[in-house]
Amino acid sequence: MPNIKKIVVSGSGISQLTNDAGYALATNITGAFTAVSTSIAVDIAALELAVGSGGTLISSSAQIATDISGAFTALSGGFSTRITTNETNIATNTTNIGTNTTNIGTLTAATASYALKTDISGAFTAVSTSLSTRVTTLEVNGPTNAATASFVNSNDVEFLNAGENQTLTSVSTSIASRATTLESRTTVLEGTGTIQGVGTTNNVTFANVTATGNVSITGTLFVDGTTTTINSTNLNIEDKFLLLNSGSTGPSYEGGIIVESGSTGTGNAFYYDASDNRWSLKAGLIATNTSAVTAEAFMSVAVVDTLANATNSAYYKAGNIIVDGQDIYIVTV
Repeated sequence: MPNIKKIVVSGSGISQLTNDAGYALATNITGAFTAVSTSIAVDIAALELAVGSGGTLISSSAQIATDISGAFTALSGGFSTRITTNETNIATNTTNIGTNTTNIGTLTAATASYALKTDISGAFTAVSTSLSTRVTTLEVNGPTNAATASFVNSNDVEFLNAGENQTLTSVSTSIASRATTLESRTTVLEGTGTIQGVGTTNNVTFANVTATGNVSITGTLFVDGTTTTINSTNLNIEDKFLLLNSGSTGPSYEGGIIVESGSTGTGNAFYYDASDNRWSLKAGLIATNTSAVTAEAFMSVAVVDTLANATNSAYYKAGNIIVDGQDIYIVTV
């Protein structure tokens, strides 16, 4: 069970040392008082010699009071400096967390675009070329085989009998027209249109897609791969909150951010530790890690509330600070 110690800052009255039961003086600043105590012992010994030689104790007593007052002032100044330093460091860490969040946001927007037109355009051009070759073959062979030709095309003619060269020409014209239509639809693909003939209820599957331009997706993008790699300079995310660890069913619900340092896929982690129920730090963590992580350090927070409420909250953990009005406490082990 954690304990609390009261922090006495510059300007606090000496009455707080005697009236506040939560203040433990000897435990936290034993070294400083030991040094002062030794100095006082030496001064007292010197005074006893002086008194024994006919000296007076009154002025020396006043001097001792002055020295003790000075020692407490120095200690108070030291505590004040450390608190100011901690406040500055906390502000800096908060800024860095904001910067990391912005960088994560920059990474996600790059997945919103890839181009389809190059591969699809090439595929349609190949189809168009194939149809054009077949049309040419039909135009050459049509007159030659007209005398004996007989075939069925349900789209264009019912029957083509001997001598019906004109009907065969009509078939050729129809095929050529379809090739032109395919080329036209390819042009639409290269613009901002859609794949004509596919429809909104059909799915289109591609093995690989490479885009050299911009791609805009107005619907929801689903990526069902093992690894998603984003090589972008800036990542902008409109969302206010990022959901990590979505759908996790592991032994502990831990997750966070790893900044790679020195080794691919490994770095320093800022993450939420499930077992300690607080934000934590871990060096040398592998990004593919799926087991529970043992924290090396914890992030301290300031709880601004009454002491009674704070001691019963989820934030009553060693290292955290409680601010109750004008009184400041630090939670210890």
